[in-house]
Amino acid sequence: MPVTEFAGGLTNRVELWQRVDDRHAGSGLEEEWVLVDRLLARIEPEGAGLPTEAMTLSAMPRYRVTARVGPAFAIDSELRWKGRRMVIRQLLADPALPDRVLCSCEELR
Repeated sequence: MPVTEFAGGLTNRVELWQRVDDRHAGSGLEEEWVLVDRLLARIEPEGAGLPTEAMTLSAMPRYRVTARVGPAFAIDSELRWKGRRMVIRQLLADPALPDRVLCSCEELR
């Protein structure tokens, strides 16, 4: 596998947000989003859905996001970038590349 520059490819500033559920006595469950981290990442478009599944017309754009490993990455967290909100659908950690995390994200409507 060819060695490629990692740090130089992290050119997009993104924010990582996580949902915090809080129970209140009178109102039940409240959902709040909390900013966890600001980081640099590489963002690459992955399309909008598989044509064989007939999802290309209604699906939101998907992105592959690569960033440095951090303890805060989790499924269903949000990445916010240039006014867009993307939810993390899949996290991949390659044992051959332990310094980075690969996220498969989907833009929210």
